[in-house]
Amino acid sequence: MNVTHLRFFLAAVEEGGMTAAARRCFVTQPTLSAGIAALEQEIGGRLLERSRRGVSLTSLGEQVLEPARQIVHRVNALRAAGSAEPARQYLRLAAARAVPGNFLSAFIGGVLANGQIGECRILEMEPDEGGGLLARGRADAVLTTRLALDARAPVQSSNKNAAEKRAAESAEQEKTRERCLVREPHGLAVPASTPFAKKKMLTLAEVDGQPMIVRMHSEETRAATELLRRGHANPFVVARVTSDEWAAGLVAAGAGVCLMPESVARAHLGKGAVWRRVDGVDLMREIVLSWRDPIWDELFAAFSF
Repeated sequence: MNVTHLRFFLAAVEEGGMTAAARRCFVTQPTLSAGIAALEQEIGGRLLERSRRGVSLTSLGEQVLEPARQIVHRVNALRAAGSAEPARQYLRLAAARAVPGNFLSAFIGGVLANGQIGECRILEMEPDEGGGLLARGRADAVLTTRLALDARAPVQSSNKNAAEKRAAESAEQEKTRERCLVREPHGLAVPASTPFAKKKMLTLAEVDGQPMIVRMHSEETRAATELLRRGHANPFVVARVTSDEWAAGLVAAGAGVCLMPESVARAHLGKGAVWRRVDGVDLMREIVLSWRDPIWDELFAAFSF
């Protein structure tokens, strides 16, 4: 089996198209296409579906993707074994917008400090896009956030489609390796001038009727807002923002209250606002690292904040 053809195949998957893949491999597009065709003939089936939008993996291509990566990775390691400098790979990291910048910076710094990775290529994504990017081979790893509830505050859904979607996601997750890097509580950022700002713990009754700023880039915040409503605490939305800095600034200006994780509050709240837990809102935000290819196991298993 020709390793160059495997490289062509991986480049097409990772770049999402034949033209970009040929440019990356420093060959013409016909050369790249011919190499992939030869690989498909040797394996015995089509690996890629081509369309105007680019390329996508066939079911056979999905089966071949990880073994192909492992082969190329091991060939690179063998070639580097006799050289003075070890092989330095690059990592394609998809990161959700809700991941705080300081966590993203710490993660990238830790990965680069390991010495095996020479470069991180970052793709910004929505929180629910990670599984698809991993499955399609568009990212090596995903850094995202998710909401966790304790046993006292379950969120249930009677929607059959939602249940089916969760079942499909669970089946997909069985193929995915995962580490929870951070687990932290949610609370309420309130203006320091608010009468209840001096309390250490707020109640749902105190949230009722308050103007609220919603962090739209955060999936867990929308779920938290729904929990407040279910607890008969009905704040009214005065602003929807996609920036934690904006959210904190609006709270400090007295525009309203805002649900946010503890680390976001520490990073962005100034003197004009305080952060408090809310009794009955048992929400934990997790920052989760996911990947599929076992070549990353050793690197990610050792990583910690």
